[in-house]
Amino acid sequence: MWVSAEIPLPAGLLVGCTVTTGGVSSGIYAESNMALHVGDNASAVNENRRILQQRLGYTQVQWLEQVHGNHCIEARFADAGELPEVPVVAPEADASWTTETGLALAVLTADCVPVLLWSEQTRAIAAVHAGWRGLQQKVLQLSMAAVGEPPSQLCAWIGPCISAGHYEVGEDVWGHFKADYPACLFPHPEQDGKRLLDLPAVAQAQLNRAGVTRVYQSNWCSFADPRFYSYRRSFLRGGETGRMASIIARLN
Repeated sequence: MWVSAEIPLPAGLLVGCTVTTGGVSSGIYAESNMALHVGDNASAVNENRRILQQRLGYTQVQWLEQVHGNHCIEARFADAGELPEVPVVAPEADASWTTETGLALAVLTADCVPVLLWSEQTRAIAAVHAGWRGLQQKVLQLSMAAVGEPPSQLCAWIGPCISAGHYEVGEDVWGHFKADYPACLFPHPEQDGKRLLDLPAVAQAQLNRAGVTRVYQSNWCSFADPRFYSYRRSFLRGGETGRMASIIARLN
């Protein structure tokens, strides 16, 4: 159900993401869909989330109602208890941050870029959902500003997302990046009007330009790697799909 980031981490820091196996969802969502908004059975999703929480050992998790925007919220422990029978309504945002021990931060993806951030000097952590719209709207920069830590003290892990070789887009998308990130665009082998866009490279460039020097790329392609859900892969096959959860938490 879970793969840890293959990077050096401070003791007690959890960084990684879920995979498609190990849960109770079925059909096109099999097995570990973590999203309530994609048509899966809600009880199965909540059971997947419960299993994950039990296995990883965090006390609560901050889920988000992601809208491809740039809003970052501060996450705090809910009053409903450690495992509320009725999940707390997720706030509308695409990033969250906290300094609470035991409170996990999650973002859901199936091709978009999940970015997990942590401070080397304080207990601050953040989780950011960065699709092309979020990157264009500077969700990473605004999230770091919300955290309030000097970027030079932050580390970042870029989780599984679609790689450039599988992300062909029209000018309505690549046009937003051609001026500032020309090195992240590649010619399409067959169509002049389209380009191949390297979203994780755009995310890393934005982090580097902001002052974050320790950026770790997972280099896991959600489209090519069957361990992960991919919206584009499922769309090409005519269906919906589940979502992975990329999670960061300080456990002690």
